[in-house]
Amino acid sequence: MAVWMNFFLYLSWFTAVSIAGDCGHTKPEAGWYRLCYGHIKTVEIGQNTSLTLYTSPALNSSNPSLLLNVTLDSLIKHPRGSQIVELPSQVTLENGSTTIILMRGLSAGRDNLRFYYASARENMSTPIKNLNNVQPPVAIVHSLPLNIIIIIVGWIYFVAWSVSFYPQIIENFQRRSVVGLNFDFLALNITGYITYSVFNVGLYWIPAIEAMYFRRHPGGVNPVQLNDVIFALHGLWATAFTIFQCFILKFCL
Repeated sequence: MAVWMNFFLYLSWFTAVSIAGDCGHTKPEAGWYRLCYGHIKTVEIGQNTSLTLYTSPALNSSNPSLLLNVTLDSLIKHPRGSQIVELPSQVTLENGSTTIILMRGLSAGRDNLRFYYASARENMSTPIKNLNNVQPPVAIVHSLPLNIIIIIVGWIYFVAWSVSFYPQIIENFQRRSVVGLNFDFLALNITGYITYSVFNVGLYWIPAIEAMYFRRHPGGVNPVQLNDVIFALHGLWATAFTIFQCFILKFCL
């Protein structure tokens, strides 16, 4: 039982984290810093989490450190005007070193951290090439076990519904015919899975679309999980393959 719980804990972490570029593989540039970040672990209200920042070395830089202001995304308005985490207002970064920001969950929700230069002097002396693109997501939940249950149920439905495509596909090959298979059903099915796949892929993998969703639902979480994306794409493939069978075997009636 413990092994399965650890597996689903890892699975929940894998489907929730956001990964930034690896500064270790970034070539240093003259006079420019590059800011990268690690994973922010999802925690419950009242628990602590952290963010690891790393600056790639800036060649020929006259300033070995820089000061940044830390805030939450002002475009996301949370219910009752409260922010979801308690965090420091400023952070000092050293050239080519790692900095850890400690945070504490205050209320359930999701937001993005934003970083700004503490002064005009910082902007001129230690420019960060990708500062506007560094927006680490942070999520606070009411219950981590509930999140794990949601993921378990999601993968169970993924397996159950995905298996349901194959009896028809196998029967078509065994009979060498698709007589009796209604093409209207396949046409409606392929249309549904195309739109379902576009929705899931967009909301799960495209940051701009996800940001639009959270601005409209600031207190919520992304309703699309990894199993939803895989199920939609698999269903699209299975339906398209069944349609392909209609052209290589006897036509659907």
